[in-house]
Amino acid sequence: MTAPLRPAAIHVGTTTSGITDLRVALRAAAVLQTGEQARVEVSMAKLFCTEMAVRAASSGLRVLGGLGLTKDCAAERYYRDARMLTIPDGATQIHKLMIGRQLLGLSALG
Repeated sequence: MTAPLRPAAIHVGTTTSGITDLRVALRAAAVLQTGEQARVEVSMAKLFCTEMAVRAASSGLRVLGGLGLTKDCAAERYYRDARMLTIPDGATQIHKLMIGRQLLGLSALG
């Protein structure tokens, strides 16, 4: 492999391995289809999927270097949009707190 392709190969490998871990989201959907409450599963899915989108977009920016930061490059918009996904329905830290409290049997509010 030529040196210029190495960063792209690393990006593809990292992103693909993260995306295959989307089983978390599928598990949340399966629990919801049974009619059961799936607060932990949904929080885990939202947390994982949004963070994976940010990591993938950030990795793409690193591969493109300075060009990826220009408004003319779609990668800049992808990163901005991915980062924004971590805010609606509760910030990443809130989901981590909710997951931890639920798994430890603590009150979600306390």
